[in-house]
Amino acid sequence: NHNEKLPEDLWDLPSLRKLFLRNNPVEIPPSIGRLQNLEELSLVGNKKIRSLPEEIGNLTKLKKLELKDLPLVRSLPSSMGNLKNLQQLDIQDLPLVRS
Repeated sequence: NHNEKLPEDLWDLPSLRKLFLRNNPVEIPPSIGRLQNLEELSLVGNKKIRSLPEEIGNLTKLKKLELKDLPLVRSLPSSMGNLKNLQQLDIQDLPLVRS
């Protein structure tokens, strides 16, 4: 998939449990926070994502988060502290900058 924008309707799927966006040159909009039943999110090989929106902290049912090969992501949102059900966090090849 080489779209640069995901369809807005994607963020209105209340039953969606798993979302895998691999090797897609798309930004992740704040609307992702509406996927409140999401349990798995995989963002791999995305050369366009510059940051993750704070709204990712609204995904309180998230159990698995995979962030790999995201060369433009320099920091993670503080709202990730809200992910109390997170059981697996896989971070690889992110040039995170310490502040």
